Amino acid sequence: MSTNHEQAETARSDEHRPTAVLERFVAAEVRYFEANGTADFPAEEFLDPEFVLYEPESMPYGGEWHGPDGFRNFLKVMAETWSAMGPKTTPELIEFEDTVVVVTTLEARSRATGQVINPPVCQVVRVREGLLTEARMFYWDTVAINQALGRRAPLPTLERRR
Repeated sequence: MSTNHEQAETARSDEHRPTAVLERFVAAEVRYFEANGTADFPAEEFLDPEFVLYEPESMPYGGEWHGPDGFRNFLKVMAETWSAMGPKTTPELIEFEDTVVVVTTLEARSRATGQVINPPVCQVVRVREGLLTEARMFYWDTVAINQALGRRAPLPTLERRR
């Protein structure tokens, strides 16, 4: 039989599990997009100061986004690009040590064209001490996404966003 102290320790450790941290982070992102990009995003609550988000270069928000401020800037560009964005299917979360792989299908509406698309995506997220340290986004078809946005997918460049 476990004691109250052991139960409290388990609860604290569970809230720092990578999947639990990521679920809270995604819920905050969904609230941000539901508020049409007008809400403050509590990035410091979820992101390590050295956090890096990697997005494909061919996307309008492609490149590397560093730290909580970089992530907030990324969210602004996303909100300017999409009028709605969120998971269409329940995300499948696969956890191994400090890493979570997320597989889902998004539903997004382009501000430029009004077109709704449902791209399959995969994201690899790393977590340390209850904070996200890295996220890498993989889109099934960046050409189709760019077409929905009314733009041709540019060739990748070495230029990085900060």
